[in-house]
Amino acid sequence: MDDTKGRWSEDLLEVLWAYRCMPQSTTNESPFNLVYNAKAMITVEIDEPSLRCQVYEPDQNQQNMRTHLDLLLELRDKAQIRNMAIKQRVATRYNVNLYPQSFVKGDLVWRMASSARKKDDKFFTNKDGPYRIHDNAGEEIPNT
Repeated sequence: MDDTKGRWSEDLLEVLWAYRCMPQSTTNESPFNLVYNAKAMITVEIDEPSLRCQVYEPDQNQQNMRTHLDLLLELRDKAQIRNMAIKQRVATRYNVNLYPQSFVKGDLVWRMASSARKKDDKFFTNKDGPYRIHDNAGEEIPNT
C-alpha cells in the first residue's frame, strides 16, 4: 500500500505528457499541437516499434516542421473561435431563464440580500428595500 502512495511522483511526468498530447474537448486540439503544430509521440510509441518511428527521416521532418509552422497561427485562430463558440453556447444555455428588464428614474426596486446579511431564521426575508432608482445607467438588468 505504501509503495503505491510513493509512486505518484514517478508517474506524474507521464501523466502530464499524456495530458499535453490528448486533444482537449473545447478546441479538439492537443496543447502540444497548438504550441508546435506537430503531433507528439507518446512514450508507448517510442518504446514499441510503430510506423511513425520506422518511417522517420530527420531531413524530411525538418522540412515538414517549417511548412507546418506557417499554418500554426491559423490552427490557433480556429481553436480560439471554437472555444469562444462553446462559451457562447454555455452562456446561452445558462441565461435561458433570464429576461431583460430596464428601470427608469423614480422606480422602486427590491435588492436580493447578500448571504452575509441573511439570517438563519426561516421567516426572515431574503430581499432588502425598497430602493428608489436615482440615476439610469443605460444598461438592461437581467431579472430572474
